[in-house]
Amino acid sequence: MRLREGVMIDANATFGVLKFAGLHNEVMEQNLDGTVSDEVKRRTYDLRSSTQGRIIRVSVPAEVAVKEFEPLTEVELVNAVLNTVANTSFTGTEAEWYCNVDDIVSKSSSNQAGLPNQPKQPVPKDNNQSKPESAPKQ
Repeated sequence: MRLREGVMIDANATFGVLKFAGLHNEVMEQNLDGTVSDEVKRRTYDLRSSTQGRIIRVSVPAEVAVKEFEPLTEVELVNAVLNTVANTSFTGTEAEWYCNVDDIVSKSSSNQAGLPNQPKQPVPKDNNQSKPESAPKQ
């Protein structure tokens, strides 16, 4: 059984502070004959989650550039979706959760990216009006 659309989550509430641990693996496409091709399907990364208290694994599409952050860099997930696969056997059912994201970005660069560009103040032509007051001499 699979959830068709997955479950959209609030990544901050679910995972807390996320710190980059590294690339886990690359999942490759399969050829028609079942052999593994050279084409990357997706990459999975390990992230340390403060809320979960353990490493979580997230999958990023192959179209996104390889992430090479310094270890323990604080990161954010873009459009995190949880999915599950349930496998039934004679002893019961096991469900496995996995997280797909559109991208992983550094928290420091994402904060800067969200700021609007501030136009520079024009320099007045009349120097007498715009001179800062000088400090009194002692």
